[in-house]
Amino acid sequence: MGAVGVAIFSRQGALDSWLSEAASLGQTLVEAIEVQRWYPEQEHALAENRERFKMVVQMNKDIWPHEYEWRAEKELDIISHCIKTRLYYTRLTGPRC
Repeated sequence: MGAVGVAIFSRQGALDSWLSEAASLGQTLVEAIEVQRWYPEQEHALAENRERFKMVVQMNKDIWPHEYEWRAEKELDIISHCIKTRLYYTRLTGPRC
């Protein structure tokens, strides 16, 4: 999506410029969420993160029972949806069936 940064003491008006850029970036984020914009170049990293966090929750299921149950229920819902709609499901892609 982008990033904004500024050293406010570097030049006169830097903060105003930064605030304007930040507002524009925020609007881009809102629009991306509203239309559920998908960035294919991020799919592999997101799938890896989902798998990593899934393993962390599984390893800590005794101290995080709520998270473990939620994760298991969510995965079953996704698999069920994919079967009903005849879409495929893989552990790596998760909900992008």
